[in-house]
Amino acid sequence: MGAANQAMWKAFDIKCTRNEVVNQIEHPADPTRKLYFMPDVPHVYKNIRGMFLSHKVLGITKEIAEKYNLPSTKIELDHVGLLIEYDKDKELKLAPKLDSSHLESTHFDKMKVSTAFNLLHRKNGIALEWLVKEKNYSKNLLTTAWFLKMVYRWFELMTSRSPTLALSMMNPEKYKETLQFLEDMITIF
Repeated sequence: MGAANQAMWKAFDIKCTRNEVVNQIEHPADPTRKLYFMPDVPHVYKNIRGMFLSHKVLGITKEIAEKYNLPSTKIELDHVGLLIEYDKDKELKLAPKLDSSHLESTHFDKMKVSTAFNLLHRKNGIALEWLVKEKNYSKNLLTTAWFLKMVYRWFELMTSRSPTLALSMMNPEKYKETLQFLEDMITIF
């Protein structure tokens, strides 16, 4: 985050460390409500990518796997590597914006939203699903595919400035569905 955001967080005693997370204060105008703080969405998106690259395998609970009918509780970076390997010698690629450099992290790559965007993308999830369905790859790829699609949708919603994607009361059913999705993402994260 930029210096201004960091200073504001410090002024409100907002913290996010390994041992302590304080992301809310009493609302200054309404003591019955809370005011929540969150880093800018692209920063969070880049951090999700960084976590995926550094840990290589992420886990979800059995409850989440059951809720979404997933074959595994593991989200694996190697699954993305299989997609890159499949595409390597193809003229028409399933994931044309993805290559082996997306599986490594340099200091400058950590700062680029585009690098996170190219890895954590809905299209890569769809490509992994295709490998399972059409090329008989392990069904465990479906958990990684689901994760890529979920994180991408979260990013899309959180950065949207269009009434068709953003939280809008224009369609109450869609609004309710979107709120449920965001609540699910809190549980998943």
